[in-house]
Amino acid sequence: MKIIIISSRFPSINGKPDSFTVYHLIKHLSLNHEIILLSLKNKEVSVECLDEMKILCKQVYTFEHTFLKGALSILIRFFNLKPLQVNFFWNRYLNKKLIDVEKKFIPHIIYSHLIRTAEYGKNFKEKNRKIG
Repeated sequence: MKIIIISSRFPSINGKPDSFTVYHLIKHLSLNHEIILLSLKNKEVSVECLDEMKILCKQVYTFEHTFLKGALSILIRFFNLKPLQVNFFWNRYLNKKLIDVEKKFIPHIIYSHLIRTAEYGKNFKEKNRKIG
């Protein structure tokens, strides 16, 4: 199957629990499936981590997302009644790339890791794909 994974932190074996979880998820799924990773990053990703993800995934896209960008995103979207962490992790460049990748890759599944990234997958429900 073709799977797009969206993560709020770059997957790493030495990272925080959410990045550690995504790392192992990708490692396991890549054995039998094609994976495309779209990930936000709040600090520079090491060459070793990036190289390992490029081996496990068909394509890897990263997007700079600093605390300042997240705070500004919360202020701009404060009254949309969505959880603050959803607003904090919104990145329009990741959303545009997801739309492009989805058209070219035509995935069976779009997996949003944690509620933080669930907003990205909302536009694809009408296409009879699994959104997680």
